[in-house]
Amino acid sequence: MPKKATPIITITTSPTAPHVFIESLHEQINKALTELQLQTAQSVMSEVLGTPIKPPANLTGFIHFNHPNAHQDNNSTIIHNVSAWAVFGMFFIIIPAAGTLLRERDCGVLDRIFIAPAHKAGFLLGKMLSYLVINLCQLLLMFVIAYFIFPLLHLPALELTSLALLLSLTSGLVISITAACTAILLGSWLRSYEQVSSIGSLFVIVAAAIGGIMVPTYLMPENLQLISHYSPLYWAQQLLWQSLNHNFPSLLLIGNSLLFAVVCFLVGSYKLSKISER
Repeated sequence: MPKKATPIITITTSPTAPHVFIESLHEQINKALTELQLQTAQSVMSEVLGTPIKPPANLTGFIHFNHPNAHQDNNSTIIHNVSAWAVFGMFFIIIPAAGTLLRERDCGVLDRIFIAPAHKAGFLLGKMLSYLVINLCQLLLMFVIAYFIFPLLHLPALELTSLALLLSLTSGLVISITAACTAILLGSWLRSYEQVSSIGSLFVIVAAAIGGIMVPTYLMPENLQLISHYSPLYWAQQLLWQSLNHNFPSLLLIGNSLLFAVVCFLVGSYKLSKISER
């Protein structure tokens, strides 16, 4: 490099990185460079002997930000909002699902069904199937609104390709299974519809707040960010976010969601079997 050439450090960020994050990073680096300028100026001023050394003119141009396809920032915001609120709505189905199971249990419908020569798990799986279809229809409706209705409201439309749609439906199936199994757990252990309504709503709202549905996780304190990784709604939202960004869903997130669903299903079916034996 020639002696008079100014060294440049280029920081390249992901096209899907939020604009707020880029601005915050830029501000922090400029702050650090300003402190470095002051320290350099103080060192120069302390030179009283020899040839004085001039402080660098300006270090704020030392680092150049390269944010390719920056026009995708708006689409990234839309993807986050669509994925977050779609997951929020899909998990709220646990309240009517658990309430229906609870009423069937109290009215003796489950007792009559369990008397039949059919496996209890098969009945619960069949019951889950209807809610899986409802959740997938709800997810598709959210995509239709984001793709067709948002432009009418002068909002950026969701960029939805066939690959993103296929991956999103796959992630939506995993999310629906998790929500349905959670409903089975609540419907088998709680004793009244009031308990289902209050505890179910509390679970969804708290898990959504912790999991980055209402506020993105990168804006949370570090301790809360660690806790958010244990929220089922965080796993679900990340699955859908990755799918809409044309990335294959993380196998770890899928494993976490399905493991949580299996535990809820087994505990719920165990409780129902104990109730039917009384």
